[in-house]
Amino acid sequence: MIRLNDGKTFLWQWDVDQYLEVDTGAAQVHFKLNAQNAISVEVVDGRARIPDELLQKAGSLLCYTYDGDATVSSFQFGVKPRPKPPGYAYTETDRKSWEALEGRITLLEEAAQRKPAFSINEAGHLLYTIDE
Repeated sequence: MIRLNDGKTFLWQWDVDQYLEVDTGAAQVHFKLNAQNAISVEVVDGRARIPDELLQKAGSLLCYTYDGDATVSSFQFGVKPRPKPPGYAYTETDRKSWEALEGRITLLEEAAQRKPAFSINEAGHLLYTIDE
């Protein structure tokens, strides 16, 4: 049997850190993306983490448990729509923006250790330094 964690009957769009409870003895859960593709997730201690990316659209999700040789069972659940919460940073664009910001911060920290004054442009390049 497969079920959503905590007895839920559906999930909300933009949810994160959600799990399936899997008691079929399966080693993997395959989340169907389309007719040709699926995302495979390992089952650990009877639980499989639902990829956050799959909860970015409202609708229905279908998944299958796999024991290494064959499909054991299937499960379908709904994702109800809701507005994107402020601060949600799991979309690809959000992640790239965050990674770029982290890169600039790292460059600033490194430059601060070498020189007393500096400037870094949006591309993350050191523009100038002023020696005392």
